[in-house]
Amino acid sequence: MRLCMRRILGEVSRLWTLHLVVLLFAGQSSFGQQSIPRKDIYIDPDEIRAKHKRVDFAPHVVIDWTTMTVEVAARVCLREGPLELLACNPNTREHESILIVPARPLHIYQAMGLIGLEPGSPVTFNPETEKLTPPEGDGLTLLIRYEEKGFEKEVPAQNWLKPSKEGEKLKEVPWVFAGSRVFEERFLADQDGTVICVVNFESALIAVGESHTAENANLWLVANTDEIPPVGTDCTILIRHDGFARVFVGLDNDGVMYIEDQVKAPEEVLKYVNGLMVGDYEISLVPLSKDIPFERRHMATLRLVGAGIERGDIVIRSHARLEIQKKMLTAYKARIAKKKARDETAKKTDNQSESVTAYSGKTDAPPTIEDK
Repeated sequence: MRLCMRRILGEVSRLWTLHLVVLLFAGQSSFGQQSIPRKDIYIDPDEIRAKHKRVDFAPHVVIDWTTMTVEVAARVCLREGPLELLACNPNTREHESILIVPARPLHIYQAMGLIGLEPGSPVTFNPETEKLTPPEGDGLTLLIRYEEKGFEKEVPAQNWLKPSKEGEKLKEVPWVFAGSRVFEERFLADQDGTVICVVNFESALIAVGESHTAENANLWLVANTDEIPPVGTDCTILIRHDGFARVFVGLDNDGVMYIEDQVKAPEEVLKYVNGLMVGDYEISLVPLSKDIPFERRHMATLRLVGAGIERGDIVIRSHARLEIQKKMLTAYKARIAKKKARDETAKKTDNQSESVTAYSGKTDAPPTIEDK
């Protein structure tokens, strides 16, 4: 079992370009015409770990590439009472949140994307069923690091929480990367300060993968006072993947495989998933056109199995998420265009060779001395 540290596509230089763009963008309060930056960068894990083990990605946000962890600076602001959040931004909801976080939620979002985490969606209301759909997104492990009596401690975030009902025990909290929303060109988590939520917020960046009411009379969690250090204690929130990776592998008409825009042989696909380090993974084999016969898809599966990937880890899909599909199709079209250009160049070369051969065989060539 291998933990996902996944497919962060592009090159290291492009990461720093993105980093500079984010820093320039940090002072703006709206998106303008920008959409939420997506992770579209490939990074060789070995190369990045060797060169840059820790990166100050944005103010109060650090990426630790050795453990693929996003570290967010925080401070304890509350130790008792009912909760709606675990962490919020300053001057927002400190009266119902244990931690206060000075970092912009947008920057946390971007950093999480760069370590391979896929956002889902916060809680949504389905008008047809008149029911709430719980938050979705990649599962997360949340830890809190702080110093106590001169020693560094690192504890699961849920240790600071307990059920509001007497006698109940808190089960494992299913943290998910909800990803907040954009409304009228604003990133809602930036506006509401909803960094880590434990009840239903439509702007939640990180949420619990369950539906829990935000009504004050029915809040399901309270602060676990005995486990929380004094108010004012500086600490760090550690955000990691919960151990499952979904790798989308495109398959074109020629049987060529892609991970994002990178062409991969079956052995390279295996190397890629092994690079995710620990935990489970699933390979989603995505045909890039509808006319690829099932036999070819099956053959691709056999090639992956032959490279050393367990058959049970491979799923053949008819489609993938839109942004992934578009990247794969773009890479496929680029490859076809290059192939077409090479064929045209080769054809011109062949035509020129035939012309030279035809000219050398003509009888009206200039006479030689021997002919005279």
